[in-house]
Amino acid sequence: MVGRSPSGTTGSSPAVRAARLPAADVEPRATGHVPDMLALIRAADSEGGHAYATGGDVYFDVDSFPDYGTLSRQPSPGQLPP
Repeated sequence: MVGRSPSGTTGSSPAVRAARLPAADVEPRATGHVPDMLALIRAADSEGGHAYATGGDVYFDVDSFPDYGTLSRQPSPGQLPP
């Protein structure tokens, strides 16, 4: 869910003003997408075992996805650069 930013919360911080950035029109909130995030985690886990749980948290197993890092041209943490 993307909602309008409450008045005075976006674009009013000293850092934003110092950088002369325009105020944001919308400010998506993670809490509005919890069901979507849970569905994504379930899909990552069931479609090839790309997720694993440990210590009450869920992580993405980058080594299970051969193209991980392709877009950013960064190697997987377990790989040496070419």
